[in-house]
Amino acid sequence: MIGLLFGVLIVDLDSKKSKVGNYFVFRPLQFFVKHRGFMHSLLFGFLLMVVFSMFSVNVAFGLIVGFLSHLFLDCLTKQGVMLFWPVSTKRIGFFIKSGGLVEDVLFVFLLLLNIFMVFMVFW
Repeated sequence: MIGLLFGVLIVDLDSKKSKVGNYFVFRPLQFFVKHRGFMHSLLFGFLLMVVFSMFSVNVAFGLIVGFLSHLFLDCLTKQGVMLFWPVSTKRIGFFIKSGGLVEDVLFVFLLLLNIFMVFMVFW
């Protein structure tokens, strides 16, 4: 569960508007990375998974599930994400308004699905 929640939240540390990223301690990070840039790429997710798997495979699994769910939701928004950065800077995005009701409903659904998946695998 810790990995899952961390995976969902860490992606938006690069944004002052996110619930976690608006803390002053993350301002230096936000100076160096652009929102929906490096931290919204599969490369960043892979690096996170490698680092966390050195400590706990269970936490790393939850982390990657939460991370990929976050990226999936962001890919559905109009702004999209550079999923394959640095190989490609093309943004993958669709039609959902970021911060809208549809995004919130999808988020809650995927969060519950993620929690269910993690519990089914490890319990």
